[in-house]
Amino acid sequence: MTFVLPIFKHHQPVRRNPHYPLLFLHIPKSAGTSLATGIQNAIHPNSSIIGGLDGILFGHFTAFSEFSSIEASRVYVGQNHLPAQADLVTGHFSYSHLTKVYPRGQVITILREPTSRLLSHWLFWRSHNRDELAGVGSWADIVLRAYDPLGKFLNDRDIYCQTDNLSVRMLLSPHPLIPVQDPIDPHNDTQLLMDAQKKLKRFAFVDVLENSDMAKNLQDWLGVPFQLPHSNATRQINIRTSLCGELDSETLSLLETRTRLDRVLWHEIVRRQQPGINSHSLERNAIMRSFSRSERLLTGGT
Repeated sequence: MTFVLPIFKHHQPVRRNPHYPLLFLHIPKSAGTSLATGIQNAIHPNSSIIGGLDGILFGHFTAFSEFSSIEASRVYVGQNHLPAQADLVTGHFSYSHLTKVYPRGQVITILREPTSRLLSHWLFWRSHNRDELAGVGSWADIVLRAYDPLGKFLNDRDIYCQTDNLSVRMLLSPHPLIPVQDPIDPHNDTQLLMDAQKKLKRFAFVDVLENSDMAKNLQDWLGVPFQLPHSNATRQINIRTSLCGELDSETLSLLETRTRLDRVLWHEIVRRQQPGINSHSLERNAIMRSFSRSERLLTGGT
């Protein structure tokens, strides 16, 4: 079933209010590390800058006692609470967590074309080795499942929390219709999309990575000069394969299913931010670039 949400008429503030915390909800593999660095360099926060993540990306995993002290300090679960005061918070946090701690905060996010985001996520995990993951205990075993074929990776129950419509999960979780170790039931798509749309209306700024004017739009909202650096890019992959060989009919169907809700939201934001752009052409171009880059990384090409 194809969902088309109406373009919501939501007038975002012309500028950020520097008296309120700026909360950047960083969806993995959406240039968030670069964006966070650029935002910090642009606004020069006066005091506390918080970075990290919460339990939204870990699903049922709870063995944080295995983490090194450095890694554990970045994970805000259990008794490790976000500080009550902060000027800038960036990281892989759920919307509910951010707004509970900072109810006056201005939340922003950038969406990425979902198929490209998901492929990049798999490749980024696949670029790691066990030595590099020594600080995260048995979570390393889960990350290294990216060495599996893409289809198996997309069907892994322990990582649906990161592979199954992640943008919607970060916007809405915890939510009674979003299971942790199962994919989202398609029967609940309509309700979840409406709920996600309502959440996006509360954001102070939203755009898509594929918008050529995204950095300018963010600069205009920040009210100060902004430059987007390039960081945290996926490295060469040591486990060689061919993406073409990975993309059988079953895996292509899984890619479609695991991104179906995020795709609706992405198209909606494209139509709102770029009313003169054909969002489907933009999507096709983004996916083609992603497939080409992924093939080069997986085969060791240049």
